[in-house]
Amino acid sequence: MIRTVQVGLGAWGTDWAVRVLPEAPELAAVGFVDTDPLRRAEFTALTGAPASAAVDWSADFDAVLVTTSLGAHGPLARTALEAGRHVLLEKPFTLDPAEAVELVELAESRGLVLLVSQNHRFFPAVAVAKEALAHVGQVRNARVSFRRDHRFQALGPSPDTSVLHQLAAHHFDLVRHLLAEVVAVTAHRWRRGQDPDALLSSFSATLELVGGALVEYSASTSSQATTTPWSGEWVIEGDGGAVEWSGESLVNLSRVTVHRAGLPPETVPVDAPPSKAGVGDRVAVVRDFADAVHEGRASSLSGRANLGTVAVLLAAWDSLERGGARVEVRVPGTG
Repeated sequence: MIRTVQVGLGAWGTDWAVRVLPEAPELAAVGFVDTDPLRRAEFTALTGAPASAAVDWSADFDAVLVTTSLGAHGPLARTALEAGRHVLLEKPFTLDPAEAVELVELAESRGLVLLVSQNHRFFPAVAVAKEALAHVGQVRNARVSFRRDHRFQALGPSPDTSVLHQLAAHHFDLVRHLLAEVVAVTAHRWRRGQDPDALLSSFSATLELVGGALVEYSASTSSQATTTPWSGEWVIEGDGGAVEWSGESLVNLSRVTVHRAGLPPETVPVDAPPSKAGVGDRVAVVRDFADAVHEGRASSLSGRANLGTVAVLLAAWDSLERGGARVEVRVPGTG
């Protein structure tokens, strides 16, 4: 087991501690940390586990699980890597491209694993959809829609409350995983009457991919329409057919359908090993992290591999800030 200290005990961090870590024997939690005394008290009352105000870097442990707000990701990852610890980091990685490259190079120079929890890649439907794409030929267009009434107003406007950084980060990563790298983004915000001006809860974007395919994307966390799964709803059109899919960690909420000319639609079964409370996607992330640590191999979730997703997020934000300008995607550290 990898002896791990978890830093960040807000709602999502507590969810990791209470629901994910008990299902992930690869990690042995040896400490919990949060700078907020109220959060520490609430966490201890809920779990019975003591929580500290700061990491004791002189203690004997192997890795740090970072589940803090976005602004602390980079500094915590840097401190942990400099202290010789592996890092498993919640997404988004970081919004500072120079910091992203610095952290990747620091981890590689010290032979440490830096891994970003892009857990949607492990939704059961994703692997099925990826395999189904072999039946539709050259992909020309995809349409992705995410809709939830999942508002963050109480937290105030910041990247931690933005649908772009918190939800689209997953979807953009899936575009890269399923289809191709993104070369340019054109994004437009659409305001909701009930949203503060500074809160980004809804936007649309066109993603241009290597090879010429286009992805038409829309997302809202203040939608009154039918709720989608966390992965969103996808329609991927190719020269020989189409794949429709949606899904999340719960298999019974997942579906994949293949359409081919002259044939009836084919529903492809989605299956996965059972996991308590629907946390199989994050448990799979932990397993991938453990394999990377023990085997010294590169992961598809490594910090370096995630630089492309960081670049798409930055391009989308730039486009939104510039009123819908077309922005080319420039992956940090590639010149």
